[in-house]
Amino acid sequence: MCRIPRSPVVHRRRQQGVALLSVMFILVLLTTLAIYVGEADYLMLARTGNQRDMEQGMQLALGGEQWAARVLQRDAADNETDHLNEAWNQLGQPVTVEDAQMRTVIRDLQGGFNLNNLTGRDEVWYPAFKRLLRLLDIDEGLAEAVVDWIDPDQQRTHADGAEDLEYLLFEPPYRAANRPMVDLGEMLLVNGVTEEILTRLAPFVTVIPDNRQTRINVNTCPPLLFQAIAGIDASAAEALADGRGEQGYESMEIFLQRPELAGEANQIAEPMVGLSSDYFLVTNQARIEDLNLAVDSVVKRNTASRRIEIVHRAWGFM
Repeated sequence: MCRIPRSPVVHRRRQQGVALLSVMFILVLLTTLAIYVGEADYLMLARTGNQRDMEQGMQLALGGEQWAARVLQRDAADNETDHLNEAWNQLGQPVTVEDAQMRTVIRDLQGGFNLNNLTGRDEVWYPAFKRLLRLLDIDEGLAEAVVDWIDPDQQRTHADGAEDLEYLLFEPPYRAANRPMVDLGEMLLVNGVTEEILTRLAPFVTVIPDNRQTRINVNTCPPLLFQAIAGIDASAAEALADGRGEQGYESMEIFLQRPELAGEANQIAEPMVGLSSDYFLVTNQARIEDLNLAVDSVVKRNTASRRIEIVHRAWGFM
């Protein structure tokens, strides 16, 4: 048998085919590598940009907090009462800072009923809160559950109350706080409180982290609270609100001598009311590119020293 010699042309074509496949493989490899590197660079740049925007937004929000503190300090230097026509309540317009926007709002926390005043079934705050519940068409039994959530013991104050024995049957189970509330959202953990009930309560109640009971500022509270704290009707409450005028009540004597508070209403309201506030909620919203950052700061103002203390902050995204 004789061997037929391999054609040089066929051999050359095979070598060219192998070379072409090698080139195509290298091109695919380089393209894949380029895409991977490009995506990694893009993600790194995006992450860096997000971190920059986040840091800038946080600093902007903290700057707004300091601005609000200065406003409150100046207010304390100007007068001894707090009312709704003061500079601290006139904020809220967006301010442009380079390529970002900032909005600062100050709310008087003592313009609401402090739930942490409900340390027991006392003769002042407890009946006032029950009156508020009636006015809002909410079951009065909720007052018992709130008291049990805050008081330090494990004894139910009433059949409508709730302690660990009740909360441990929930899914998931948890225990009663048995301490003052930290945030209004904590109310959703209290037995009987739904989102709908909390929505109705929110405009009229607040949570102030203080060991002492805080009074309601009659110059900043909504008229409905006059009904709750004094046991008067809606028309008398509106008259009290109108009596504040532009500058608010200047003294407790002027407020308590109002005809709407004659008789028993005067005695009921007196232990719960005041004309100035120590606690405020400062809300700062910062918008940078696609980042919308918000921070709620509870601040305590010492009127005598004019010092501002940040009690706590809560960060979030809008």
